[in-house]
Amino acid sequence: MTPSESTSPHAVASAVGDLLGKVVSDPFRPPDRMVHERKCGAGTLLLSDGPADRRRSQDPMQFDNEKVECFCSLSASVRTLPFSPDSFIALIESASKALQFSRECTPEPAAAHYADAFELASSIEVPSLTVVNLRGSGASSPEHFHTQILPLRFGVGVDTRPTTYVALLANLDIGSQHLWPHEGIEVTTIEKPVWGFRVRFDKRYTPRACGLVVHQAVHRGLRYCSQLQLSYNLYLRWADEPRSAMILMRTAAMESPFATSPVLDCIERAVPGMRREISSSDNARWRWGWLECIGGVPARDSSFSQHDAFDGPFWEEVYRLVSVPPHYQPAIESQLQRGLKAAAGQVKPAP
Repeated sequence: MTPSESTSPHAVASAVGDLLGKVVSDPFRPPDRMVHERKCGAGTLLLSDGPADRRRSQDPMQFDNEKVECFCSLSASVRTLPFSPDSFIALIESASKALQFSRECTPEPAAAHYADAFELASSIEVPSLTVVNLRGSGASSPEHFHTQILPLRFGVGVDTRPTTYVALLANLDIGSQHLWPHEGIEVTTIEKPVWGFRVRFDKRYTPRACGLVVHQAVHRGLRYCSQLQLSYNLYLRWADEPRSAMILMRTAAMESPFATSPVLDCIERAVPGMRREISSSDNARWRWGWLECIGGVPARDSSFSQHDAFDGPFWEEVYRLVSVPPHYQPAIESQLQRGLKAAAGQVKPAP
């Protein structure tokens, strides 16, 4: 089916569910990678050795043919379905995932794109994970907004098992204190591995309304209103946590942490002489995206997985450096609360 053909949002959600329901092996563990486990605090870090993704290891400001991927041309190679006037859905069978992408080339999502993402996530009948990556937040295609829609189970029939993504999501340390339980919206902090928030809506909010509120309060209210140049990754697990979004925040300056002096100093303390080696490797421009933020770290240098000095405490320090510094967090919390209040007033949920 081509993007010009007409289909219903429900049919598109069913097609995505059919694709994710046919996944027979763990997408995190392809044949060309070895996975090494590291304990990191109360969680588990999984380092996946293998060939570097060169798109993620190059200067994000350099738009060359090896890195740039315009999703507008996807329909020539994969099955692509229209979901709304604003979004297409691509079914990437070779990678066991789907993509939502904007109909026009643009690096930033519009409010309608987030409404589409939440609506689609709520309509997929199999357990799935929707992830938003943005320019400055580790996206390997920074010039075009997209989401990734991934399976949370694999196998055939009754013999299904959780994917590695489920284990990595379990690393998220969600606090118990409600920062803002008002307007039918509950906010709690995520302390680790990377600092952020969980925003949960009550049943007065439709999925599209949830997306509109998150776009206004988080994307516009924090990403664009902050002099910190904040970046973030957004996660939806609607089947397990309906009307809930998890947002992990960083400063854009830490998009490539292994090109920064604080992280290189941390490496040098762990293994003297290693700083120079890392500075000249693919790792220098390795951009941390959604997977790295929850503990799935595709190692660009075998020493990270093979050297005993790069243990749990080392990675805890790296995560601390990557996350938003604590002295900025109260101001971000206050801005988020103001943004949610304003957004909730505009969306006007049902009584």
